[in-house]
Amino acid sequence: MSSGTGRFSYIGLRDLKAEGSRIARGAESEANQFGDTDRLGATRLKSIDKIADEFVLYLSQITDPTKIALLDSLLANLLEGSAFEDLLEAGLTRWENDFVRQSFLLCSTGHKIAALVVTSLIAVSVPSSLVLFDEPETHLHPPLLAALMHAVRAILVNHNSFCIVATHSPVVVQETLGEDVKVIKRHGSYCFVEGVSSETFGENIGLITSEVFGLNPEATDYHRVLDKLVDRIDDQKDIEEFFLQGQMSHQARSYSMSRRLFLKRTKK
Repeated sequence: MSSGTGRFSYIGLRDLKAEGSRIARGAESEANQFGDTDRLGATRLKSIDKIADEFVLYLSQITDPTKIALLDSLLANLLEGSAFEDLLEAGLTRWENDFVRQSFLLCSTGHKIAALVVTSLIAVSVPSSLVLFDEPETHLHPPLLAALMHAVRAILVNHNSFCIVATHSPVVVQETLGEDVKVIKRHGSYCFVEGVSSETFGENIGLITSEVFGLNPEATDYHRVLDKLVDRIDDQKDIEEFFLQGQMSHQARSYSMSRRLFLKRTKK
């Protein structure tokens, strides 16, 4: 696994080899904890240099012309505006490893992760692969996250493969067909899985956040903040002055005005 060969390949930021070595030579209590809970009290992360080395290694493994064409196509869209932009015109596989590595190190964290995911998946995927993707939203802003999910889907289709994604991001759900979305819920020590009641692909982010992730007015803090402002300040314009350019968001304004109207009616 540590060499990236065999039936299972790990692609990520955690240094599993270092963690395994620590368990092997560490205290008995830590080994027992891992055996009982499948969790470690402390995890190890790879250095940026090690991640850059892995990226170059995966890139060197892509030699098939079809895979090279797929890589160039996906990265051209995914890494637009990054330190890779000039290299992408000729194709990353055509450049010297040292030059590619240096460009990788100059990229933002999000672009580093996106480039590593796409390149490594293309390098190691074979027909009928199963990819387990845990929280792809980590370190990625929404537009890059959506682009990454599109790229992953293209790789899966190209290799006739499948992917199970664990996520807390409505952007990921928005990029996924409703029939493929399952919600895992926990009550105490029990977990159960259920489907969604409506289509999620292309759906409004707010609706997905509410219906899939269960975010409701009672669970948000901004309602409580607005309640306090309305209770203490009589003039709506004075409340607006607290916000960017003296204007509240449409939803916050609508809520505060409704709250004010409700208070007036209850006082009569």
